[in-house]
Amino acid sequence: AILAHDLDMSGTELDDTATPQRRLVSAMRLTAASRWVLAARLLDTLSDADIAALDPVNAYRARVLRGWTIVASGRPAADALPALDAAVASAVQDTALRGHLTFAYGQAKQATTDRNDPLWGFDEALSIDRAALATTGEGLLRLSWRGSAYALTGSTSQAIGDLSVVTSRIDDGTMGLGDGVFHALLGFAHWMSGEWRRASITIGLADMLSTQIPTYFFLVAS
Repeated sequence: AILAHDLDMSGTELDDTATPQRRLVSAMRLTAASRWVLAARLLDTLSDADIAALDPVNAYRARVLRGWTIVASGRPAADALPALDAAVASAVQDTALRGHLTFAYGQAKQATTDRNDPLWGFDEALSIDRAALATTGEGLLRLSWRGSAYALTGSTSQAIGDLSVVTSRIDDGTMGLGDGVFHALLGFAHWMSGEWRRASITIGLADMLSTQIPTYFFLVAS
């Protein structure tokens, strides 16, 4: 029910006195509702031993969601890497969370990779035309991460090109990941390139889509 965003059927929120399994369910529900800060805080209460004691698919989900909520709530992306490395190495995975893993892992690797070393997933995606990437779901995930990496490293024209495609797919319902994150990043790229009016409009859309976007993107455009 949660993965289908049927939140009315998924129960109520829990606190850190609940069992690890039920805390994970509550964190998944908060994540689906874009309440990433609260989800991250709840996942913080799960120790590595708690996660390891879960069944394999839920252990994978806990690690992916821990990484995703760290990134999405504006914490240092490097802090997400241990959980995401463990998720990538998991023998049992959940394809429903592949988008969350791809984006969060890309951000975590970007934050921890020496600038002289190849960046995870970037070299092979760098030379692919954005229109070609946009033809598949996996390609859109790569495009969203590539555009985000461009935005956060100052390559504004490339970021605007990539993220304009991504946000258009979100707007038409083709892609459901992000809940305003990619609109905020696109607005940030417009702001960095001096396109103040476009930045205001795009970040306004992000604000409508979610109230959980890291406030940095709104502050730079205010």
